[in-house]
Amino acid sequence: MKKALAVITGVAIIASMAQARLGENIETCNKRYGDPSKMKLDESQTGVASYAKNDLTITVHLTGGKVDLIRYSPGEVARVDYETAEFLLEINGRDKKWDRLTDVEETVYADQDERSQKPRIRKVDPVLWTTKDGLLEASYSPSRGTLEIKASAMQLRVREGL
Repeated sequence: MKKALAVITGVAIIASMAQARLGENIETCNKRYGDPSKMKLDESQTGVASYAKNDLTITVHLTGGKVDLIRYSPGEVARVDYETAEFLLEINGRDKKWDRLTDVEETVYADQDERSQKPRIRKVDPVLWTTKDGLLEASYSPSRGTLEIKASAMQLRVREGL
């Protein structure tokens, strides 16, 4: 019961502030979150801005003035749990349908004889999603309590720059 209440409270808090959308501009993010705690943009409005809101850090990457990546990171106490990650995917996905590419948990045996031991359940880290149209990608790390949602074209730009 306490866990359910904590999840509901967490979702309600994040719902009140987690409205960044891919494709928005820095002015919209500033209106939503207030002044950024860090901002580094070049003359073509490409760079990063970080906001502190409701004990989470929200980092947005912009290319040409438009958000193409959103990262939700833990604060002092708050973390992004799996249910909250799913909620954030829905509100940030621009009505797109998400396909989860990985399981959330897996059964693990030690290297010895698996018949002689009980299986262990381990959380998969990271959990990956993509939209059915392939335009958006997301990854959730339960160990770090972070969620990252990005336009899939951003990966191509990263690879080209290496």
